[in-house]
Amino acid sequence: MDFQFLVIDSLSCFITFENANLTDMKPNDILRAQMLAIVDNQIASNDPPATEQTLNRLQKEGWSESEAKELIAQCVAYEMYGIMNNQEEFNQNRFIQNLKNLPSEPEA
Repeated sequence: MDFQFLVIDSLSCFITFENANLTDMKPNDILRAQMLAIVDNQIASNDPPATEQTLNRLQKEGWSESEAKELIAQCVAYEMYGIMNNQEEFNQNRFIQNLKNLPSEPEA
């Protein structure tokens, strides 16, 4: 099954899966892929710049690129949770502070 979908979120990022067989993916795998796609889009668009800065910092600290992106994705997921479950607006200050605190887990 060829499938394409687009999600636009409050982080001003979008996710696209082209020619993906989503019927073979578990929900957590789809969510993980979405969070990592947001990270990639933030880096590509340099918006916010703190995402790429954090990626570079984490790599200098010894994390692989994929590990660093997984850590950054935790911050994205934290913000998305607040948006979806608590009807909060995207909090860029908190997002950037959580990026600065990596590899520690995101917090309010």
